[in-house]
Amino acid sequence: MVAATRRWLGRIWIGVATAIICASISIAQQQVVLLADRIDVSSDGTVITASGDVSVEYEGDKIETPIVRYDQTTGILSFPNGLVYTSDTGEVLSSSKAVVADDLDSGDFQDVTFQITKQFRILSDQLVTRDDGSATLSNSIATSCEVCAANPVPFWQIRALSIDRNPEQNRLYFEHAVFEFLGIPVFYAPRLSTPEPGVARASGFLIPQFKTTNTVGFGVTTPYYYVINDHSDATLLPFFSTAQTFILEGEYRKLYKNGVIVADGAIALIDPLSNKDFRSFGSVVGQFDLKRDFKLSFFGIASSDDDFRQDYGFGDEDRLNSFATISKTTASRYFETSASFTQSLREDDDSSEIPFVFPEIYFTQIGNVSSWSYRADLQTLSLLRDTDQTTLRAGGRLQIGRSFVTKTGVETMIEARLDGSVYDTENSPVIEDGRYSFIAPTLAATFRYPLTKTHQNGGRSLLQPVAQFIWAEDTQDTVPNEDSVQLEFEDSNLFSLNRFPGFDAVELGPRANIGVSYLYQDPNDWRFGLTLGQVFRAETSDQFSAAFASGLSGKYSDTVIALTFNYRENLAVTNRTLVGRNFEISKFETQLAYTAKNWNLALEYIFLEDDVVIGSNETQNQAGLLIGYQASRNWRLTADIRQDFEANTPIEQFFGAKYQNECIALDFGFLFDYATGTGVATEREFGLTIELLGFGGDTSDERRAQSC
Repeated sequence: MVAATRRWLGRIWIGVATAIICASISIAQQQVVLLADRIDVSSDGTVITASGDVSVEYEGDKIETPIVRYDQTTGILSFPNGLVYTSDTGEVLSSSKAVVADDLDSGDFQDVTFQITKQFRILSDQLVTRDDGSATLSNSIATSCEVCAANPVPFWQIRALSIDRNPEQNRLYFEHAVFEFLGIPVFYAPRLSTPEPGVARASGFLIPQFKTTNTVGFGVTTPYYYVINDHSDATLLPFFSTAQTFILEGEYRKLYKNGVIVADGAIALIDPLSNKDFRSFGSVVGQFDLKRDFKLSFFGIASSDDDFRQDYGFGDEDRLNSFATISKTTASRYFETSASFTQSLREDDDSSEIPFVFPEIYFTQIGNVSSWSYRADLQTLSLLRDTDQTTLRAGGRLQIGRSFVTKTGVETMIEARLDGSVYDTENSPVIEDGRYSFIAPTLAATFRYPLTKTHQNGGRSLLQPVAQFIWAEDTQDTVPNEDSVQLEFEDSNLFSLNRFPGFDAVELGPRANIGVSYLYQDPNDWRFGLTLGQVFRAETSDQFSAAFASGLSGKYSDTVIALTFNYRENLAVTNRTLVGRNFEISKFETQLAYTAKNWNLALEYIFLEDDVVIGSNETQNQAGLLIGYQASRNWRLTADIRQDFEANTPIEQFFGAKYQNECIALDFGFLFDYATGTGVATEREFGLTIELLGFGGDTSDERRAQSC
């Protein structure tokens, strides 16, 4: 009797489980665990009843029911008082009444609540399962929102006359679907198809995005996501607006065994903002692992005109940089060969003067010989321009050094460096055609004397004077300068042997870099740091701008001041300042970041006089403020404001808010762009993005669930 009962109940379990999860299950040699208060067999032996707290477990799945009855004559399993089924994948089905055929062909469940993922659930009058694994739910409501007596109206729900579940396609098909937002019908579709919740990749339309601007009016983007295969997919994003705008954007992604490639682009099919016949942009980015630990990386981007990307919110860059690089990195070596090109979107740039770099080869090696460390850098470069101007360069640098500590505690570094390059130029507007070369030796000695102290309150401080003495030749042979036309003097390069960033220029003349740094660490978890420094030259240098603002001109440089302050993980303040010989300030940069429980704040202020960065001829006096506030569990507010004090006009202003609970995310904001500097916004935009959580992958957020 026991064996027969176990066999029959095993069949009961398989029938129910198979009907619910819409899949065929084999139980050969598998154990079914049955717990019940009582098991009864009818007098004729045709009906078996398990009652009480009935629990059946099989391969991680579980059924709980007050009573289950099996009739051998009809082959029917009945659950007159309902059941709760939980699968090993997390699906939960509860029904007030159910009957299932023991041949696994069909099942009928009444008053069903079907929870497919942690959040997504379907409430239905009836669930009917079939032998092909499909199922139909009648008179249904689907939502991922929390619904209870305290919150009877969900943020969104889909009402449907029926919902068909197709397990082979992993999709739900809604017949006569009505989408309701806060209980208000906003959309009707005679037939609607969506990926089954929990499916990360499935073709179909995504949630539309809305925005309205003063340039194109009200617009909507309706993305369509297409799964090509297991390793590639694409998204098509058509944008329509009331100003008769039609922009078609697309993105393609493919994953290879050794890398990835992503392509993006857009084309204006109907464009009211320009009379140009063709406006578009395209980009492609990729990275691949090659043989012998080489890596290939590339990024290409181009735009049909200067304004297309900014007009439609694809980007506000004023230069588009494209490159391709093959590189290899080891513990002591780095090799790279690359090509690059820049498309300028600036009105005052002459595109014929922008070089095409092909190729650029760079190699560096570091190591040690006895007690000396060394670094060798080699580079070749070819620059080609539309004006037939060419510049070829080959050169590099070798630097060796040795550090030691004297008996008095002075940390000493002795260094020697040799820079050199050879050039071949044609059709240059600034230098005659021909071959050029230079060799520039540099010798340096750096002395640091760290002094530490422990204070009575437990704090610790470090005071470190630094003196660096450098000898270099006073002159350099005239050569083309392509990569060292900009330079910024700050604390990070105060003790550099050469502050020019490239290979074409070397800092000349005997000089001394003198500075001191101080660091204090308090036991209450705050830190303070200060760096002061200045450059003293044997003779006045004519390498730098004659204006005081360069910071390096003259016999004595401006004074570099760098300050840092940190309090735990909540507050960080940095400041960099250049103070001239007459106490004039030519550079003042401050960043402040503050984080609290519900707040985050970032403040940035920058003041740069003309030519502080060599090659720049405009004074900058700007500030930016970014504020984020978590107003509640569901609401987050943001503001991003940028102001130009030199022109006394705003640059950009953004105000946004985001609401998110367990089933929906609403993200909207206002943007004002003052690109012309007149104080009048050239672009005013309102954007709205709606995301229904619970569809697709596990995107729901139970932490923000409404209280029930």
